[in-house]
Amino acid sequence: MQKEFPHPIKAIMTNENGASTTINGWLQAAGTGLPVLDAPCNGRAHPTGSMGSLNLSEVDGFQSLQSYSGGKADKKVEGFVSGALDKSSNAVRYMSVEAGGMVAVCRNPVTLGYVKNHAAVGGISQAIELGEAFLSVPEGPERIEAVASFLKGRVIHSGKVRTFNLNQTGGFDVGVVKIDDLELTFWNEYMTAEMNGERKGTFPDLIMTFDAKTGLPLVSAEIQEGQSIAVLSVPKENLKLSSTMFNEKLLKAVEPIIQKNII
Repeated sequence: MQKEFPHPIKAIMTNENGASTTINGWLQAAGTGLPVLDAPCNGRAHPTGSMGSLNLSEVDGFQSLQSYSGGKADKKVEGFVSGALDKSSNAVRYMSVEAGGMVAVCRNPVTLGYVKNHAAVGGISQAIELGEAFLSVPEGPERIEAVASFLKGRVIHSGKVRTFNLNQTGGFDVGVVKIDDLELTFWNEYMTAEMNGERKGTFPDLIMTFDAKTGLPLVSAEIQEGQSIAVLSVPKENLKLSSTMFNEKLLKAVEPIIQKNII
Protein backbone atom coordinates (compact mmCIF):
# COMPACT_ATOMS: atom_id res chain seq x y z
CA MET A 1 0.00 0.00 0.00
CA GLN A 2 2.76 2.46 0.88
CA LYS A 3 4.43 1.72 -2.46
CA GLU A 4 1.26 2.68 -4.33
CA PHE A 5 0.07 5.55 -2.07
CA PRO A 6 1.84 8.92 -2.59
CA HIS A 7 1.60 10.10 1.05
CA PRO A 8 3.19 8.60 4.20
CA ILE A 9 0.88 6.28 6.14
CA LYS A 10 0.76 7.53 9.75
CA ALA A 11 -1.57 5.07 11.54
CA ILE A 12 -3.62 1.89 11.18
CA MET A 13 -7.29 1.33 12.00
CA THR A 14 -9.45 -1.77 11.85
CA ASN A 15 -12.40 -2.09 9.49
CA GLU A 16 -14.85 -3.09 12.21
CA ASN A 17 -15.48 -4.35 15.72
CA GLY A 18 -16.27 -8.03 15.14
CA ALA A 19 -15.63 -11.56 16.35
CA SER A 20 -11.91 -11.31 15.53
CA THR A 21 -11.70 -8.14 13.45
CA THR A 22 -11.35 -5.79 16.42
CA ILE A 23 -7.62 -6.62 16.48
CA ASN A 24 -7.10 -6.31 12.72
CA GLY A 25 -3.99 -4.19 12.22
CA TRP A 26 -2.51 -4.74 15.69
CA LEU A 27 0.09 -7.23 14.42
CA GLN A 28 0.90 -4.95 11.49
CA ALA A 29 1.19 -2.00 13.87
CA ALA A 30 3.66 -3.92 16.00
CA GLY A 31 5.65 -4.79 12.89
CA THR A 32 5.71 -1.27 11.44
CA GLY A 33 5.77 0.84 14.60
CA LEU A 34 2.62 2.67 13.50
CA PRO A 35 -0.07 3.43 16.11
CA VAL A 36 -3.54 1.85 16.06
CA LEU A 37 -6.38 4.37 16.17
CA ASP A 38 -9.25 3.88 18.62
CA ALA A 39 -11.59 4.44 15.69
CA PRO A 40 -12.74 1.34 13.79
CA CYS A 41 -14.28 2.04 10.39
CA ASN A 42 -17.45 0.60 11.89
CA GLY A 43 -18.27 -0.12 15.53
CA ARG A 44 -19.97 -3.39 14.68
CA ALA A 45 -19.48 -6.20 12.16
CA HIS A 46 -21.17 -5.82 8.75
CA PRO A 47 -21.35 -7.86 5.53
CA THR A 48 -20.25 -5.52 2.72
CA GLY A 49 -17.01 -3.68 2.11
CA SER A 50 -18.89 -0.44 1.52
CA MET A 51 -20.36 -0.60 5.04
CA GLY A 52 -16.83 -0.52 6.40
CA SER A 53 -15.65 2.27 4.13
CA LEU A 54 -16.54 5.41 6.09
CA ASN A 55 -19.20 6.57 3.59
CA LEU A 56 -16.53 6.92 0.91
CA SER A 57 -19.19 5.46 -1.38
CA GLU A 58 -20.83 8.91 -1.23
CA VAL A 59 -17.68 10.84 -2.27
CA ASP A 60 -17.96 11.77 -5.96
CA GLY A 61 -15.20 10.24 -8.05
CA PHE A 62 -13.53 8.46 -5.12
CA GLN A 63 -10.94 5.92 -6.26
CA SER A 64 -10.41 3.06 -3.82
CA LEU A 65 -6.91 1.68 -3.22
CA GLN A 66 -6.81 -1.88 -1.87
CA SER A 67 -3.86 -4.23 -1.39
CA TYR A 68 -4.50 -7.86 -0.43
CA SER A 69 -2.69 -11.09 0.38
CA GLY A 70 -3.77 -14.57 1.43
CA GLY A 71 -3.92 -18.29 0.76
CA LYS A 72 -1.22 -20.94 0.76
CA ALA A 73 0.61 -22.99 -1.88
CA ASP A 74 -1.42 -23.06 -5.12
CA LYS A 75 -4.07 -20.83 -3.50
CA LYS A 76 -1.61 -18.04 -2.72
CA VAL A 77 -2.81 -14.65 -4.02
CA GLU A 78 -1.60 -11.10 -3.53
CA GLY A 79 -2.01 -7.87 -5.40
CA PHE A 80 -3.28 -4.31 -5.60
CA VAL A 81 -6.59 -2.99 -6.94
CA SER A 82 -7.57 0.58 -7.79
CA GLY A 83 -11.01 1.63 -8.97
CA ALA A 84 -14.52 2.49 -7.86
CA LEU A 85 -15.21 1.40 -4.28
CA ASP A 86 -17.75 -1.32 -5.04
CA LYS A 87 -15.74 -2.71 -7.97
CA SER A 88 -12.53 -2.84 -5.94
CA SER A 89 -14.28 -4.47 -2.96
CA ASN A 90 -15.91 -7.05 -5.22
CA ALA A 91 -12.58 -7.86 -6.87
CA VAL A 92 -10.87 -8.39 -3.49
CA ARG A 93 -13.78 -10.52 -2.20
CA TYR A 94 -13.52 -12.67 -5.34
CA MET A 95 -9.81 -13.15 -4.67
CA SER A 96 -10.60 -14.12 -1.08
CA VAL A 97 -12.76 -16.95 -2.44
CA GLU A 98 -9.89 -18.02 -4.72
CA ALA A 99 -7.54 -17.99 -1.71
CA GLY A 100 -9.79 -20.39 0.19
CA GLY A 101 -12.08 -17.97 1.97
CA MET A 102 -10.00 -15.15 3.44
CA VAL A 103 -7.38 -12.54 2.58
CA ALA A 104 -5.80 -9.71 4.54
CA VAL A 105 -6.65 -6.30 3.07
CA CYS A 106 -5.14 -2.84 3.54
CA ARG A 107 -7.48 -0.32 1.95
CA ASN A 108 -8.73 3.22 1.48
CA PRO A 109 -6.22 5.57 3.17
CA VAL A 110 -7.96 8.78 4.36
CA THR A 111 -7.12 11.93 6.33
CA LEU A 112 -7.43 12.11 10.11
CA GLY A 113 -10.17 14.73 9.74
CA TYR A 114 -12.21 12.33 7.63
CA VAL A 115 -11.74 9.61 10.26
CA LYS A 116 -13.06 11.93 13.00
CA ASN A 117 -16.21 12.66 11.03
CA HIS A 118 -17.05 9.15 9.87
CA ALA A 119 -15.42 6.41 11.99
CA ALA A 120 -16.74 4.78 15.18
CA VAL A 121 -14.46 6.82 17.44
CA GLY A 122 -13.99 5.08 20.81
CA GLY A 123 -15.15 1.72 19.47
CA ILE A 124 -12.01 -0.17 20.51
CA SER A 125 -12.25 1.16 24.08
CA GLN A 126 -15.89 0.10 24.23
CA ALA A 127 -14.93 -3.41 23.09
CA ILE A 128 -12.18 -3.67 25.72
CA GLU A 129 -14.53 -2.48 28.48
CA LEU A 130 -17.16 -4.96 27.31
CA GLY A 131 -14.59 -7.75 27.47
CA GLU A 132 -13.69 -6.77 31.02
CA ALA A 133 -17.38 -6.86 32.01
CA PHE A 134 -17.79 -10.26 30.32
CA LEU A 135 -14.77 -11.75 32.11
CA SER A 136 -15.68 -10.22 35.49
CA VAL A 137 -18.20 -13.01 36.17
CA PRO A 138 -17.67 -16.80 36.20
CA GLU A 139 -18.20 -18.81 33.01
CA GLY A 140 -21.89 -19.50 32.46
CA PRO A 141 -25.15 -17.72 31.63
CA GLU A 142 -24.28 -14.85 34.02
CA ARG A 143 -21.79 -13.68 31.40
CA ILE A 144 -24.63 -13.15 28.92
CA GLU A 145 -26.43 -11.01 31.47
CA ALA A 146 -23.20 -9.07 32.08
CA VAL A 147 -23.00 -8.26 28.35
CA ALA A 148 -26.67 -7.27 28.24
CA SER A 149 -26.22 -5.01 31.25
CA PHE A 150 -23.08 -3.31 29.89
CA LEU A 151 -24.59 -2.62 26.46
CA LYS A 152 -28.07 -1.88 27.86
CA GLY A 153 -29.57 -4.63 25.72
CA ARG A 154 -31.74 -7.63 26.59
CA VAL A 155 -31.88 -11.37 26.15
CA ILE A 156 -34.89 -11.81 23.87
CA HIS A 157 -35.02 -15.62 23.96
CA SER A 158 -33.29 -18.76 25.20
CA GLY A 159 -34.01 -22.16 23.71
CA LYS A 160 -32.86 -24.94 21.39
CA VAL A 161 -32.01 -24.47 17.74
CA ARG A 162 -34.86 -26.03 15.76
CA THR A 163 -33.50 -25.45 12.24
CA PHE A 164 -30.33 -23.94 10.80
CA ASN A 165 -29.89 -23.22 7.09
CA LEU A 166 -26.71 -21.70 5.67
CA ASN A 167 -25.82 -21.05 2.02
CA GLN A 168 -22.42 -19.78 0.94
CA THR A 169 -22.84 -17.32 -1.92
CA GLY A 170 -20.12 -15.14 -3.40
CA GLY A 171 -17.98 -15.24 -0.26
CA PHE A 172 -20.94 -14.56 2.08
CA ASP A 173 -22.81 -16.78 4.56
CA VAL A 174 -26.57 -16.30 4.10
CA GLY A 175 -29.23 -18.14 6.05
CA VAL A 176 -31.88 -18.53 8.73
CA VAL A 177 -31.77 -19.83 12.32
CA LYS A 178 -34.95 -20.81 14.17
CA ILE A 179 -34.91 -21.15 17.94
CA ASP A 180 -38.38 -22.27 19.01
CA ASP A 181 -40.60 -19.44 17.66
CA LEU A 182 -37.72 -16.97 17.20
CA GLU A 183 -36.35 -16.53 13.67
CA LEU A 184 -32.95 -14.97 12.94
CA THR A 185 -31.76 -14.09 9.45
CA PHE A 186 -28.10 -13.50 8.71
CA TRP A 187 -25.88 -12.20 5.92
CA ASN A 188 -22.54 -13.01 7.56
CA GLU A 189 -23.88 -11.05 10.57
CA TYR A 190 -27.38 -11.32 12.05
CA MET A 191 -29.74 -8.97 10.25
CA THR A 192 -33.17 -9.49 11.83
CA ALA A 193 -34.77 -11.15 14.85
CA GLU A 194 -38.52 -11.88 14.80
CA MET A 195 -40.73 -13.66 17.31
CA ASN A 196 -44.00 -14.82 15.74
CA GLY A 197 -43.68 -12.05 13.16
CA GLU A 198 -42.87 -9.31 15.69
CA ARG A 199 -39.52 -7.62 15.03
CA LYS A 200 -37.16 -7.78 18.04
CA GLY A 201 -34.03 -6.44 16.42
CA THR A 202 -32.95 -5.02 13.05
CA PHE A 203 -29.42 -4.41 11.73
CA PRO A 204 -27.48 -2.27 12.65
CA ASP A 205 -28.85 -3.23 16.09
CA LEU A 206 -26.52 -5.85 17.55
CA ILE A 207 -28.10 -9.31 17.47
CA MET A 208 -25.84 -11.95 19.01
CA THR A 209 -26.10 -15.64 19.92
CA PHE A 210 -24.46 -17.25 22.95
CA ASP A 211 -24.05 -20.79 24.19
CA ALA A 212 -26.73 -20.84 26.91
CA LYS A 213 -24.60 -23.07 29.18
CA THR A 214 -21.10 -21.61 28.90
CA GLY A 215 -22.08 -18.02 28.08
CA LEU A 216 -19.54 -17.96 25.22
CA PRO A 217 -20.54 -16.10 22.04
CA LEU A 218 -21.42 -18.15 18.95
CA VAL A 219 -21.21 -16.56 15.51
CA SER A 220 -23.76 -17.63 12.90
CA ALA A 221 -21.44 -20.07 11.11
CA GLU A 222 -20.92 -22.03 14.38
CA ILE A 223 -24.61 -22.71 15.06
CA GLN A 224 -25.82 -26.33 15.03
CA GLU A 225 -29.28 -27.82 15.31
CA GLY A 226 -30.14 -28.92 18.84
CA GLN A 227 -27.83 -26.40 20.53
CA SER A 228 -29.13 -24.51 23.56
CA ILE A 229 -28.53 -20.84 22.84
CA ALA A 230 -29.49 -17.42 24.13
CA VAL A 231 -30.13 -14.47 21.82
CA LEU A 232 -29.18 -10.92 22.80
CA SER A 233 -30.45 -7.74 21.11
CA VAL A 234 -28.84 -4.32 21.66
CA PRO A 235 -30.30 -1.11 20.16
CA LYS A 236 -27.99 0.62 17.68
CA GLU A 237 -28.13 3.77 19.83
CA ASN A 238 -26.00 1.97 22.45
CA LEU A 239 -23.19 1.14 20.02
CA LYS A 240 -20.30 3.19 18.63
CA LEU A 241 -21.17 3.23 14.92
CA SER A 242 -19.80 4.83 11.78
CA SER A 243 -21.66 7.15 9.44
CA THR A 244 -22.31 4.22 7.07
CA MET A 245 -24.83 2.72 9.47
CA PHE A 246 -27.14 5.66 8.80
CA ASN A 247 -26.78 5.44 5.01
CA GLU A 248 -30.13 4.07 3.79
CA LYS A 249 -28.71 3.16 0.37
CA LEU A 250 -26.20 0.79 1.96
CA LEU A 251 -28.79 -0.65 4.36
CA LYS A 252 -31.27 -1.16 1.51
CA ALA A 253 -28.83 -3.56 -0.13
CA VAL A 254 -29.47 -6.04 2.70
CA GLU A 255 -33.16 -6.48 1.88
CA PRO A 256 -33.01 -8.57 -1.34
CA ILE A 257 -30.41 -10.86 0.24
CA ILE A 258 -32.44 -11.83 3.32
CA GLN A 259 -35.92 -11.08 1.91
CA LYS A 260 -36.79 -8.88 4.89
CA ASN A 261 -37.39 -5.15 5.37
CA ILE A 262 -34.47 -3.31 6.97
CA ILE A 263 -35.34 0.37 6.39
